[in-house]
Amino acid sequence: LRNLLPTFIKDPFDVLIVDEGQDLMTIENLDIFGQILKNDLDKGRWRFFMDENKQANVVGTFEKIALDHLKSLKPARPILKRNCRNTRQIISQAEKYTGASIGKTLAKNDGIKVKYSLTIDREDEKNKLMEYIEKCCFEDKISLSDMVILSPLKYSDSVVSTLSDKWKKRIRPISSINAMVKEED
Repeated sequence: LRNLLPTFIKDPFDVLIVDEGQDLMTIENLDIFGQILKNDLDKGRWRFFMDENKQANVVGTFEKIALDHLKSLKPARPILKRNCRNTRQIISQAEKYTGASIGKTLAKNDGIKVKYSLTIDREDEKNKLMEYIEKCCFEDKISLSDMVILSPLKYSDSVVSTLSDKWKKRIRPISSINAMVKEED
């Protein structure tokens, strides 16, 4: 996050919204958020959405001292019970594999079935990913712009960076530079 400071410190945000806050819960990150927010965290307008219990220390860094500091600022602490972004299939699989209750879905329709693929090596992983992208695009008529490929690795280390040029030129890694810019079709 430190690399965002030069961009946003000159023109701080009116409101800060952080999703998956447990992955960014460090004293250093709270300091950065305060610097890019009008009136700092103490008096500024902000919301952190997170699961401090079941998801902390899974992907990012979670410092309990940082959470304690955030709580000391006396934020409202509503308990969210309705999941408005996941389908029944995703909720079912997430609960099955994590043991966490992630709420009842508001989705009116079922989503596609969650698909798992075991791979034997990096080449097999690349081939299965490419086959699945092609199935989604050509058979299921899902636009590539409606897909997200998640990886715990940076782009250059992920299998996505090894896909054929046909796909690599159409896939955009999200970065601090393009995350705030809407791309034209």
